Amino acid sequence: MKILISALVLRNKMIGKKIKKTATCWLYTGAVTKNGYVNLTVNKKQILGHRYFYLKFVGKIPKGMCVCHKCDIRNCLNPEHLFLGTQKDNVQDMIKKGRQVVFGLKGEKNANSKLSEKQVLEIRKLWENNFHFSSKLARQFNVNRVTIIRIITRDNWKHI
Repeated sequence: MKILISALVLRNKMIGKKIKKTATCWLYTGAVTKNGYVNLTVNKKQILGHRYFYLKFVGKIPKGMCVCHKCDIRNCLNPEHLFLGTQKDNVQDMIKKGRQVVFGLKGEKNANSKLSEKQVLEIRKLWENNFHFSSKLARQFNVNRVTIIRIITRDNWKHI
């Protein structure tokens, strides 16, 4: 199967050039959706990359079925990492692997958090020591300037 897959990918040079093969995954290095999934244009139609690779290398996708990732890497196109499941199967797989977003979690436990508690305390300490340059702090901690201001005013990270 691997020889067949490599040959087929190489025929479509645009896709083939944008795949970086690691020891396990086939990572698409081109543009991805805001959610991190590969979106391909095939025959002037848009299709998610993992669905396209499943169709090409594994088989048909029955109506209402999801193509799920064993590796949980959204830009992985390795057909050996893809499997079919219902939406319920996909959600249960996500929960079992601890990837679900739980609303209301504070600080580092929040999946959207970019900073650690230690970094937040450091930002506040720098601010207290007259380092009043939110744009510089934002660059230093790789976050938006508004994030820095919300940390300093305790609109964010109130619990520490």
